[in-house]
Amino acid sequence: MSVNYRVCPTCFRAMPSSSEERYCSNDGTLLLESCLKCQSKITSPYAKYCVKCGFDFSKVATQTQKEQKST
Repeated sequence: MSVNYRVCPTCFRAMPSSSEERYCSNDGTLLLESCLKCQSKITSPYAKYCVKCGFDFSKVATQTQKEQKST
């Protein structure tokens, strides 16, 4: 049985997807449950990139920061 994780794209804090947390307790960022590019589940608590397509999870945090600055 494999465990899936939620990962913060800002600080890379991870927790099992069975946790009820949806936002990072360190910085309030919405946690990723799967790759935004290919929808693959995150299977490592150390993931910074998608293991299927190579998507850089930190790009999510960078985009969110740009959107917040423009408002």
